[in-house]
Amino acid sequence: MTSDDSNYTDSAIAIWNSLRSSNNITVQNNLFAGGGATIYAEDYSPSESNNLGGFSTSNIIFKYNRFSTIFNPCVGFGPGWDGMTWFRVGPTDGWKRTGNTVIETGENIDNGNPHLSNGSVCG
Repeated sequence: MTSDDSNYTDSAIAIWNSLRSSNNITVQNNLFAGGGATIYAEDYSPSESNNLGGFSTSNIIFKYNRFSTIFNPCVGFGPGWDGMTWFRVGPTDGWKRTGNTVIETGENIDNGNPHLSNGSVCG
């Protein structure tokens, strides 16, 4: 996905469970830049304030993807991964990420959002 740096209302990948369960999805070898929170894989069923019960998001795997800061120093307007505290974030069975890096810095972001040049974490 590419978008200008003022476009913060969309994402490159959005995997949700509002209408049914989302299971067994692999996102591999892609280039991501821009958007709102660039990646959403969120369990918000039955609601964002209470995600216990309802549908699930499980076995969601992100492997060997590249992220770019060409449009925003945090990859997207928000964090690279949906990690804002006001969301019940992540798949039902947790994040499964390996080999995901920021092109410009080489930073591995499997365990969290990218860092700004001053060392603070995006999001």
